[in-house]
Amino acid sequence: FMVAYQALYRAGGRPIRAGDRVLVTGGNGAVGQAVIQLANLAGASLVFATAEKKHRHLLRILGATQLGIEPEEWIPEVAGDIDIVVDSVCDNEYQTAREAVKPKSGKLVCTGTTSKLLDGPGCLGMPMSSIFS
Repeated sequence: FMVAYQALYRAGGRPIRAGDRVLVTGGNGAVGQAVIQLANLAGASLVFATAEKKHRHLLRILGATQLGIEPEEWIPEVAGDIDIVVDSVCDNEYQTAREAVKPKSGKLVCTGTTSKLLDGPGCLGMPMSSIFS
C-alpha cells in the first residue's frame, strides 16, 4: 500500500482530491489493487483499471470500472480526462498513459515497467516470460 499511497498523495506535486478521476494500468496487480482501494477511500468520482477480462470480477469488488488491457481499447474512453494516472505497465513508453492525463492539471505517476520486463532483460538477464512459462 505504500507505493499506492505515495503515488496518490505525494508524487507529482498534487495529492488526490475528492471527485478526481483515477486510472491505474495493471489494476489486478498488488499496487493496482491498493491504488483502487485508496482512491475510493479518498472520494475519487471514478476509478478505472486496465486488466484482462478474467480480472473483471475482482476489479468490480474493489470498486473499479474495468477497461480493456490494450491501449486501443481504453484510450478512446479516457483520453485527456483523467486527473491521476498510475501506470504500472509502461506500455509504449507511457505514451498512452500521457494521453489519458488531463492537460495542465492532471498527473502521471509511473510505478512499474511490467511490459518491459516481459520482453526485456527481466530477472537475472532472462526475459520474465521465459522464467514463468
